[in-house]
Amino acid sequence: MEEKIAALFGIVIVVSAIFVAAIQLKPVSEPSIEEKLATSYNNLISFIKNAANKTAEPEIKEVTFESYSALATFLKDRRSNYGGGFYPFAGSPFASAMGASKMAITQTSSVTESSADYSRTNIQVEGVDEPDIVKTDGKYIYKISDNSVYILNSNPLSIVSKIAVNGNPNNIFISEGKIFVFGSRSQTKPMEKRIAGAGAMITDYWVPQIYETFLSIYDVSNPSEPKLLKDISLPGNYFDARMAKGYIYAVVNQQVPYSDNPNLPVISSNNGNETIQPDKIAYFPEDSPSYNYQYTFIISLNTNTLEEQKRVFLLGTGQTLYSSEENMYIVSTKYITELERTKVIFEKAIFPTIPSLKEKLEEIDNNKNISASGRLASYQKVFTDYLSSLLPEDKKTIENLIQEKTKDVFNELEKQRERTLIRKISLESGAVKLAAEGEVSGIVLNQFSMDEFEGNFRIATTTGDARSGSSENHLYVLDSKLNIVGKIEGLAQGEKIYSTRFMGKKAYLVTFKKVDPLFVLDLSNPTDPKVLGKLKIPGYSDYLHPYDENHLIGIGKDAVDSGQGNFAWYQGLKLSLFDVSDLENPKEVANFKIGDRGSESEALHDHKAFLFDRQKNLLVLPVSVAKINPEDYPNSVQANTYGHTVFTGAYVFNLTPESGFVLRGSISHLQDQIHRSLYIGNTLYTVSNDMVKANSLLDLKETGSQRLAAEVYNLPYEK
Repeated sequence: MEEKIAALFGIVIVVSAIFVAAIQLKPVSEPSIEEKLATSYNNLISFIKNAANKTAEPEIKEVTFESYSALATFLKDRRSNYGGGFYPFAGSPFASAMGASKMAITQTSSVTESSADYSRTNIQVEGVDEPDIVKTDGKYIYKISDNSVYILNSNPLSIVSKIAVNGNPNNIFISEGKIFVFGSRSQTKPMEKRIAGAGAMITDYWVPQIYETFLSIYDVSNPSEPKLLKDISLPGNYFDARMAKGYIYAVVNQQVPYSDNPNLPVISSNNGNETIQPDKIAYFPEDSPSYNYQYTFIISLNTNTLEEQKRVFLLGTGQTLYSSEENMYIVSTKYITELERTKVIFEKAIFPTIPSLKEKLEEIDNNKNISASGRLASYQKVFTDYLSSLLPEDKKTIENLIQEKTKDVFNELEKQRERTLIRKISLESGAVKLAAEGEVSGIVLNQFSMDEFEGNFRIATTTGDARSGSSENHLYVLDSKLNIVGKIEGLAQGEKIYSTRFMGKKAYLVTFKKVDPLFVLDLSNPTDPKVLGKLKIPGYSDYLHPYDENHLIGIGKDAVDSGQGNFAWYQGLKLSLFDVSDLENPKEVANFKIGDRGSESEALHDHKAFLFDRQKNLLVLPVSVAKINPEDYPNSVQANTYGHTVFTGAYVFNLTPESGFVLRGSISHLQDQIHRSLYIGNTLYTVSNDMVKANSLLDLKETGSQRLAAEVYNLPYEK
């Protein structure tokens, strides 16, 4: 905290230099500049101290709405004060200095130590299961296809039953002889008929489709006769879920329409409908105004008794989820609004130069009837009116001072333009409780950018825009109250994070723009994290997976320098094996390249498509391989040339540090794209939308296949 305040006070020293120049540029009608400077200086110090202390709140106080009118008023006030956008005043003297604002591009890891009789879903945190489109219990395979869930016998491969789901199933869990199916339903409901006037035609008004998320639970203790046990419906879109210690925790988001009469959320189940009252909806009064609000439902379900508990929060949009066995972290991006940004510019650049404007702008702020856009327009008018009152030479001097100072302010604002809000939810025996709230600079890439270890929360973020070269990457360590206790900032300027993996007291981070820097970070001292080493090689890794304590698997794309700018053209798929036994000198000890530009793998953006077992030396990836025919390009193949798809299926590898990646063979479902793979005993199963195929792990010979089209068992939906 002392370092933060010291850094911020450095800004005060720079601003003070501008104060001196401002005295020489005072118009004849200006009041006492010394009095104005003293007031502005004190306010600036107060502003900086408040900013420095903002993330150090000792505890979070959960607040709920006292009434429906309080909820409606909160939404109306926040939306009207949002301001939106990220653009400086058009035509103002500091607009050219800042330029148009740029939009950003937007637990210990589980290591497979030994083979089980069957594979599980590739998860991030040991003990925390993640839902997927296919699961196995070692005997049966449970697979979503179209609007149904198929249950297949693994040996011989055959359909046992089919559950026709009312809606579109997305993901499943299996536990204790039950299937938990998550999905979505939609419907269009007519509104009441309305008459526009005497003799007017009666018209049916229709609202857009209404979306709801369902959780349907089936007893599959007798797989040939599944039975519906419970169905829960929530308004909104399914976001994500986790299962740990006998409980399922599901997160659903419902957009709150822009209206003076916002709807209240309704949860449906076998017991009927329940409207969530305002005093049960928690919100965070310190959050910045937002235009888009949503209800975030967190439902916990005991997998044995099916007893449910639920909480509802009012949050802004744009969320990512990470969960350990004890806590869930829901993060969302907080954008600095144009109004907030303009206030900082006035506070740090304009008021020190033109102190007389402060009182006039305070009058605007005190007028609660002015919207955010109205305040911005009033700010601009006050500012331009003042400049118009000056002599040409004084106006030019003032403009130059403000432009120069605004450059510094803009650089600081660039780092704060996007922040990540972190909400920590405790998961104690199914009870969902708010535990802490915090925030850090930048935005996260995905769930692997976050981690909980020994009571601390670690998170990797990117600020700025890689395309313009303003991006930087950071890693923060927060304590149990989500106060920042350690950090590394400013990594790989001009690049952005492509993948992150936390492994106990170490972290690995990949950034990219022209080459792939793999950073090795030491987090053994949470208050003093360090960069131990880095490796630069062509290409980048979209996903990192632990092989063992000393080796790391990377899957991404190869790349070649464009030769025309500060970027590279990505090429085909690239697998890498990194040796990190010497933390200060990581090495790529093996790699394998697949296809040309245009080759893809679902594992690049979905870790559940990645199958790895170290004891079996087994690695399976779904791939779509593209190849370039040089004869089609007699004048040479350019680096940005795409190939044509020549294969769709899965590649099966042996992988050891000694031999690297050894391609054993490939499996194809013809035109069907393989999405998942799993093994039971010595049989490898590959799964596409409409087929499950079995191959021997010994020689990859096909031992069976099953199309998912036969009408074997149709369970009617019951409510």
